[in-house]
Order: sequence, then structure tokens, then C-alpha cells
Amino acid sequence: MENVEYFEQMAGKALAIAYKAFPLPKEIPASDLARSVEADRISEHDRQQIAGHTLKWLVDAGYLQRTVKDQVGNFRGTLTTKGLECLRALPRVLTASGKETQTKESIGDQLVEAAGEGAKAAVKENVKDLVAQALAFGVRLLIS
Repeated sequence: MENVEYFEQMAGKALAIAYKAFPLPKEIPASDLARSVEADRISEHDRQQIAGHTLKWLVDAGYLQRTVKDQVGNFRGTLTTKGLECLRALPRVLTASGKETQTKESIGDQLVEAAGEGAKAAVKENVKDLVAQALAFGVRLLIS
């Protein structure tokens, strides 16, 4: 697994936690994100580093907002307007007929389901696509 794949899984988990708690701020420990991915060829230290930088990137990119300034180690905050709009978006899926359509469940709802303890493997596999759609939607918001 490459770092970007760890990022996608950790970003999905972080966004799901923030979405589920919205509008209340929520603590998202980097250690929880690091443990949320399977360690197949990466040390615990490297997973912790990726988790911390994933949270920093989500803040810097405008998806999350810290509610506690100068906090070290753990993130405590909430979704930004941009983050909420991205997660409230209805993702596009390809139907069996080859036509693209929108689902009835938001990206955020699907991420919350995928982040759940008993989530099916098929749902967890969609995290990469859901995170990509959410981040792409954020880019479109910036452009428009």
C-alpha cells in the first residue's frame, strides 16, 4: 500500500468522524487514524506520521477547522462549510446500463457507514472513491 492509499483511508475516517459529530467539534486522535488502516509494510511510527499530516492537510485544504489552537498531537475541530458541502454531495455512480446517476445517500453518510466497525468489505473498498469525489467536489467549489 502506498502513502496516498493510507492518506485516503485516514482522510475518509477523519471526515466521517467530523461529519457524524457535526456541528459539534470532535476530537480525532492521530493514533486512532493510524490504527484504522491495515499495517502491511509500514511501521507504526510512519502510520502515525501519515495520520498527523493527513489531519494537517485536511485543515490546510479547508475541509476541517481546528477549534483548539496550538494543540499538539490530537485534532479537535469540526467540518468547515466547504467540508460539509462536499460531504453532503450526492456521489455519482455508474449503473449496470452504463449510465451515470446520483445515489440517494450522501458521500458523508456513506463514509460514516464505511468507517463503522462492522462495515462490509465492499463498502470499505468504496472509501477511496468517496474521498476522491469529496475532495474533487471541494476543488469544483473553489473554481466556481
